[in-house]
Amino acid sequence: MSLTLSLGILADVCDDLEDEASTSAAEDREFLEAYERHLDRINEILTAAGLPEHDEPDFYPDPEGSDDEGPEWSYTLREGELERLLERIRQAITEGDLTADADMTSHLLDHSTTDGCYVPLDFPVLLRKGRLTVGSSHQLLRLMEALAQSLDIPAPPAAAPIDYSERGEELQAWLADRLGRPFGNHIDDPCRRLCLALYQGARLSIKYEMLLTLA
Repeated sequence: MSLTLSLGILADVCDDLEDEASTSAAEDREFLEAYERHLDRINEILTAAGLPEHDEPDFYPDPEGSDDEGPEWSYTLREGELERLLERIRQAITEGDLTADADMTSHLLDHSTTDGCYVPLDFPVLLRKGRLTVGSSHQLLRLMEALAQSLDIPAPPAAAPIDYSERGEELQAWLADRLGRPFGNHIDDPCRRLCLALYQGARLSIKYEMLLTLA
């Protein structure tokens, strides 16, 4: 089963419920009730840690800036992509080639791939209750910035309009055209590709104050 990084799960289902022509309204309402309970569990974990609750938008905010992707963003991981990146992080730690402490790396190394998310709040240690893990989008962003140096990735522009849903040669050509050949060449490596996707997801999560889900 493939993993997906995504923003706007609540906004997406609320948008579907507003569609009068939808044939799945009953299923959407059932999913909405379950997801609202999931959000309540997340906020219980946050408040128990002395953090403010997260108020997830039930709509997609308008994109800010002419070159920004906006909040309707997702990236589907290729098979084995996450495992390879986690191994690369562990290798970089062992070799002393990663300027990130154990608290920061926990936000990815110890994060659940079945029941977890990243919230746009800044806190040092990954939070957990049962199977549910709650990470910080800010810490994930910092970790990817540190990892990018280890992977020799040029820092992406703050509002790079990268569509990570594209694949193969089409993505390579698009990046080469928009961002220049040196930057685009890095996408062939799965660790670099996922590092950039996580960077972009965390950045958009913070910018639009939305949950980033990896599941």
